[in-house]
Amino acid sequence: MLSRSALAQVALLALLAAGCDPEDPVDGGADAGQRDAGPPRDAGYDGGTDAGTFDAGPCAPATLPALGTEELVVGHRFTQPTDLVQSPGDLDTFYVVEQPGRILVVRDGAVLPEPFLDITDRVTLIGERGLLGLAFHPDYPVNGRFFVYYTDGDPPRDDPAYNLIAEYARLPGEELRADPTEVTRLLAENPTRGNHAGGHIAFGPDGYLWGGMGDGASLGDLPDAQNTDNPHGGIVRLDVDAPASGYTPPDNPYPDGYPLLWAHGLRNPWRWSFDRETGDLYIADVGELLFEEINITAAGSTGGEDYGWPAFEAESVFDAMYDPLVTDHHAPAYVIARDGSDPYHAAPCSVSGGYVYRGREIPGLWGYYLYGDYCDPAVAAFRWCEGAIVDHQSIDDLRWDMNGLAAFAEDIRGELYMLNNNTGEIVKIVAR
Repeated sequence: MLSRSALAQVALLALLAAGCDPEDPVDGGADAGQRDAGPPRDAGYDGGTDAGTFDAGPCAPATLPALGTEELVVGHRFTQPTDLVQSPGDLDTFYVVEQPGRILVVRDGAVLPEPFLDITDRVTLIGERGLLGLAFHPDYPVNGRFFVYYTDGDPPRDDPAYNLIAEYARLPGEELRADPTEVTRLLAENPTRGNHAGGHIAFGPDGYLWGGMGDGASLGDLPDAQNTDNPHGGIVRLDVDAPASGYTPPDNPYPDGYPLLWAHGLRNPWRWSFDRETGDLYIADVGELLFEEINITAAGSTGGEDYGWPAFEAESVFDAMYDPLVTDHHAPAYVIARDGSDPYHAAPCSVSGGYVYRGREIPGLWGYYLYGDYCDPAVAAFRWCEGAIVDHQSIDDLRWDMNGLAAFAEDIRGELYMLNNNTGEIVKIVAR
């Protein structure tokens, strides 16, 4: 078993989660106190020029290069893709998470005939729910352990929404097949209602497993995101190698509340990611009626951030009744208005958070955070510099022909991808 420090050195920053009310079709950590400057730029990859040489300077003005896309599998359409992940050290294999409950394997540009995992018999696929996230243990090549986030209908409810983070294992002697028998459940929560499932999980720079959970409400009518005795509307942080502790890292900030909770006050975090160069945490949170928001928490945080929901929607008071519960509102870095006034998205309804580009194939994209929206085909990007947004601009080259941008993804090398939940397309962002 690797030590905690060794795990931190090989941790990968995996990917996604979803959320989609009738009003917001598809909606996915917070910062690790033990984090150093961040994980390796591309664990398992030792070729190419150091990407850091591409940085134009701390806040130097920059212009985006011409971009384009390439299909992950030419001509293939996946079934409601929600996540795209690589396992540690395997540069040539991709795992595609499909919302109905399958994980498919892509190798050498083709989809293998047998799925890696099929749990469609236990996944509840209603609206935003389903199989939403996948994360491989940092020592997966040795131990074969991996984790999924999905919604289950057990126990039965009028509106089933049993949010689960469960461990599974690779089949002995099999490289690309998993045992469909669940090993254990690390987290199992039944929110009051079935909306806002969250669902993105990934190992952070500290070697812990992070996850984003929606508030489980419907129309902002529940204060669960302000209750630190539950994980709803929060970021959770788990030590998957410490079952005796209930998977609780010793420095999680709510020892007298919900022990796995790291931060709260979110409506539906879809999605979140760590900047693999700086360790900063980016959380895109889907709004209720008026605003979408992107939150940034600096590396070195010890947790406990309150992002304000449902007292606040972005920076505006949403429900004054809950305002006394918010003693220190962690305000968003950027607010996206739904009224058409946002300069980058004309008709947003459900923000899809992305990643800060740290790859090597597109030097001019280095340091930009990319994001989009499920209802608006536009993609935008900005750089976070000394606590402020700079070089914020649209990326017209990456506009979708149709709505449905559910998620971005990041591979081992730091290259970025986009997933369309409606059309089933998965594309890689490339220089043009």
